[in-house]
Amino acid sequence: MSGKLTLAALVFASCAAPLSANTYSFTGTFAHDNDVQQFDFTLPFDTQITLRTLGYGGGINLLNSTILAGGFEPVLQLYTALGIAVGGEIDPGPNGGPCGVRNPDPSRGSLCEDAYASVFLPAGDYIVAITQYPNSPLGTLSDGFLYDGVANQDFNNGFGNGLLPPLFYQGNGNFALDITVADPSGAPEPNSAWLAAGAMALAGLSSLRKRPESARRLTN
Repeated sequence: MSGKLTLAALVFASCAAPLSANTYSFTGTFAHDNDVQQFDFTLPFDTQITLRTLGYGGGINLLNSTILAGGFEPVLQLYTALGIAVGGEIDPGPNGGPCGVRNPDPSRGSLCEDAYASVFLPAGDYIVAITQYPNSPLGTLSDGFLYDGVANQDFNNGFGNGLLPPLFYQGNGNFALDITVADPSGAPEPNSAWLAAGAMALAGLSSLRKRPESARRLTN
């Protein structure tokens, strides 16, 4: 499996060595709210994959490294190697209630705004993109994202959460993404409990967000 990185402009990212052939952890730092980072990977067989971010609430990633809380609210989107979207965007949250596999950030109202999904995919080449909510993907990878363009580069005032005071929580540009590929032989993968705890159908990729869009303050 490939762990090739495609770097967006003004983005620092690092790829740590996998724990196994089916496990990858990526970390990096965005410079602007509308930065987008892409990761390419190949599935040699039909299997279940799990995508989990830790940059918002922190935690221990698959490489047993400590990820500090404080990052932005991430959005993930899966694409085929041709740039065709696979399912809908994977949003942060849910906002409020039990966090489940997500970790809350006590310094930001104990919100659990990381992204998570478990999806069955056929063998093939894929791309996963990470950006900041609500920089939503517009369709195919070539269609881009909602806040593409220099004029909108800091739409959340530098990694804020877009809410009006007093609920505004400032974050930073750090992100962390773990990708786990299930072993078709049935052998357990590291942290495979995520699959059982959070498995969802492809049609349910997008997490529901309870935060009304009218409550957001987006500055162009």
